[in-house]
Amino acid sequence: MKTPVLFENSDFYEKEKYFSQFGSVLNLVQFFFSELPENNYDFSAFVAKEALKSLKKRKAKFYEKPHKQYQSQYYFNSGLNGAEISNDIEGVEPKGKKIELGTFLGESYSKKFKELTHRANSGLSYALLEPPYPLRYTEFIRQQARELGRKKLNNWERIKLVQTKFFNYFLEEIELDVTDENQLVIYEWDNNWSYYFDAGKEWWGTFFWTVLNSDEGIITVISASTTD
Repeated sequence: MKTPVLFENSDFYEKEKYFSQFGSVLNLVQFFFSELPENNYDFSAFVAKEALKSLKKRKAKFYEKPHKQYQSQYYFNSGLNGAEISNDIEGVEPKGKKIELGTFLGESYSKKFKELTHRANSGLSYALLEPPYPLRYTEFIRQQARELGRKKLNNWERIKLVQTKFFNYFLEEIELDVTDENQLVIYEWDNNWSYYFDAGKEWWGTFFWTVLNSDEGIITVISASTTD
């Protein structure tokens, strides 16, 4: 495979930072490409490594700043500190498997009704909605869903509505269309090819997905690996 030409969408990092204010631990990287991949798997594997390099460079900038506020436990736990910027993924190939959109979103999420049916326990819905520390839904409701604060609901009904709203809002913001799964080629990658995954292996979990949309010339990488 010839080396693909990628152009990183620098604006996508702003989406990661936006959702981190609510407690999300997801990392987000997106690339544009102009030539159709010769092989979806090989192309996605290449992008996975490029994304991790981008994440490490991105986080290293925090360590260049002297303020203690940037030395948060999250960045230490994420395996992305500046001392480990380049060498740990050289010569290592990630191993991935193609998965269906429903598996990617998580079995608790109904694509048909676009809502959670029960507490998230797998896939993207779990990685976003069930981080080591609870999400700050009060702030999200204040910013994006004030109508939910006025509803008279029992505890689970309220949680379900808020989490569904939050998850759907996330999908919209990263422009992930779940109505046409034939448009997307999704791979789930193993966690044995970088120090990035060490923190998540402790107990919470590790996640690394590539979402290829050849029609739009976009490939999105969503990942997470952290601990308390």
